[in-house]
Amino acid sequence: MIDPITLLTAGPTVLRAVGSLFGSDSTAAQVAGKIADVADAVAGKPPAQQRAAVNDAVAQLSPAEREALGQIQVRLAEIEAEREARRLQHDETLAGQVAATAQAEQQYGTTYAKDTRPMLARRSGLTGLVVGGLWTVAYLADLALGTGRVPPPDAVTISALMGMAYAYMGMRTADRFSARGKS
Repeated sequence: MIDPITLLTAGPTVLRAVGSLFGSDSTAAQVAGKIADVADAVAGKPPAQQRAAVNDAVAQLSPAEREALGQIQVRLAEIEAEREARRLQHDETLAGQVAATAQAEQQYGTTYAKDTRPMLARRSGLTGLVVGGLWTVAYLADLALGTGRVPPPDAVTISALMGMAYAYMGMRTADRFSARGKS
């Protein structure tokens, strides 16, 4: 039995691709092209009209073409099963990562993960302020002495040093996306 819903949910491009797996000149490729053309023609119409159009197209096929369409439908089911297996494998991997995170929190305490980003942001901000301040003092002293050896403070370099602080502390409230920044 040919299921029109399977053929419609696969889409015309996938139908043509699966048909070409049997050979470009094969009956399966020709049938896949016919059904894909029908699926293209009924795209955007109500599901009942789509199913009726596919059923009409299937009814006009010869027995050999119906057999080829059955092979296409089996291959589509195999592809869907592979996709589902990969999705389940992904979910299993994700669950393993969540479990590893929970185990690390249990081993090191929950404050380790929560405190790491703010600590790095504070260090980044402090480093940028100290380097920027010392560079400015050195530049001003150089100007006073008139030697011209110290370049002026570079905003790009200081911004790079303070990048984590900008990202974690400054920009979180400036862009109004953080919970603390909303009023």
